[in-house]
Amino acid sequence: MADFRTIVQAHGGQVYPWSQATILALKLMDPGGVCGACALIWIKCQKKGTSFLQAINGDAGKQEFLYIARLIMTEKRTLLVAGQSPVEFPNYAAVYLEDVKLKQQYEQMVAVGPNNEISINTVIKLVSVPGFYYLIISDNASAHSLAVNTYYNRFFEPNEGAATFTNRENMGSALGQWLRFEYPNMRGAGWVSKFA
Repeated sequence: MADFRTIVQAHGGQVYPWSQATILALKLMDPGGVCGACALIWIKCQKKGTSFLQAINGDAGKQEFLYIARLIMTEKRTLLVAGQSPVEFPNYAAVYLEDVKLKQQYEQMVAVGPNNEISINTVIKLVSVPGFYYLIISDNASAHSLAVNTYYNRFFEPNEGAATFTNRENMGSALGQWLRFEYPNMRGAGWVSKFA
């Protein structure tokens, strides 16, 4: 937490600490899917103007996680790429956020280079435009999700908490520094999905 707090505060931000360990202890989902569910619930709460902590609390919170777990297993879409076989692709984030009338505007891969390194610069450029963003970064062994609300200059790191800033530039530079610090070796896939 100290490094997250240090980075956020160095860019003029404020930290609201939280840890997904509470959710992991409930064993509602595969531990690998908890950060994505937390990020989606956070986006939904940001859109509704409600408390994330209240949304995940009690039986209603458990039901929300179980709902996302079901969507992860069932909601797919087919991607058609010229010259390639159709590919099944997850669609759970778009289906989940439809509940609050957020529509997926785009989904862009941000892995580049010969080793598919995650391009932090591309991520920061994409989230510089107002919207809600669901970020997935992964390598062959693990994956992680984060959420960004550029309407109010906030981002959510499920392992650490939320950060809020007075302007989008400071938020973007803090997010970039955090990603470089915490996830320096992420290779293999990276996606930014915008919802508005």
